[in-house]
Amino acid sequence: MFIAALNRRITFKMMNEAIYASCRANGLVFLIFLGATGFSYVFRVLGGDDLMISTLTHFGIDTKWEMLGFVMILIFLLGFPFEWIEICLIVLPVFGPILLKYDFSDHLGNNAALMTWFGTLVAVNLQTAFMTPPFGATLFYMKGTAPPGVTMSDVFTAMYPFVALQVLGLMLCIYFPSISLWLPRLAGFVE
Repeated sequence: MFIAALNRRITFKMMNEAIYASCRANGLVFLIFLGATGFSYVFRVLGGDDLMISTLTHFGIDTKWEMLGFVMILIFLLGFPFEWIEICLIVLPVFGPILLKYDFSDHLGNNAALMTWFGTLVAVNLQTAFMTPPFGATLFYMKGTAPPGVTMSDVFTAMYPFVALQVLGLMLCIYFPSISLWLPRLAGFVE
């Protein structure tokens, strides 16, 4: 729109269509957010948190570290076929409140930093999942930007060291949470 305005080629009809299309797309996105929020609220009100905790406890997932490990593995596996928005809107509202029931203050220094730390872990975990076979959607984007001589096999081969570094970074952030919390603490967002 801006370039069309600079070139004096913008018309009222063009602007009206652009605004209408933009409003439709934003309305759809907000409707999805509204539906996901409603789903998580109904899930919580009907006791879904307690049902999920008792089910996972039945399968031997009792401690906070086992629960965190289960959620991280689940997010990693869901990162293969799904985009980040589906995972963030369905999985995180279900497991976020469950993780809040556990006390990580001995590891984080303050349980108020739990969701900031968990959000960082989820972001790195999702990015790693998007780069990992069998799907590896990010690898296909990389192939699209590579020169013609680069094959898909070259892209997959080059991915392994980078994924190993991301997994190492994820492990460091899990064991040393101050790595991912120093900037939010410096900015005053987390105590």
